[in-house]
Amino acid sequence: MLPQGSPAARRTAMIACAALALLAILGGVAFASLPTGNDCGSGWSAARKPLPSPLLTDAEKEQVTREKRNPYEAATEKARPVEECRRAGEKRLITAGLGSLLLLLPAAGVFIFTFLYWPSRD
Repeated sequence: MLPQGSPAARRTAMIACAALALLAILGGVAFASLPTGNDCGSGWSAARKPLPSPLLTDAEKEQVTREKRNPYEAATEKARPVEECRRAGEKRLITAGLGSLLLLLPAAGVFIFTFLYWPSRD
């Protein structure tokens, strides 16, 4: 074991904290890159999935008018799967961020404590 206050002990503690921080960031990115399910893709692509443009084609608009349905409800029904993908992607990204934060906060605290308050040998 390294003696308390030695520069080597301080350096070792700071390297361990930096490694934990790097692990937290890489783990968060890896978790966000996993598929969300329902053929939505990874968390990154699902959160940014665009709506089809135009949302309702001319044929679908005519069908909605023939059936005397509300066009807003028809558009909402067509956009529902995309919105579910977006929500799943956002949930995946938020979970990845919070998981990384749970590892980063203690590592940052120990890093700062080691840098500022580590007793030095006089």
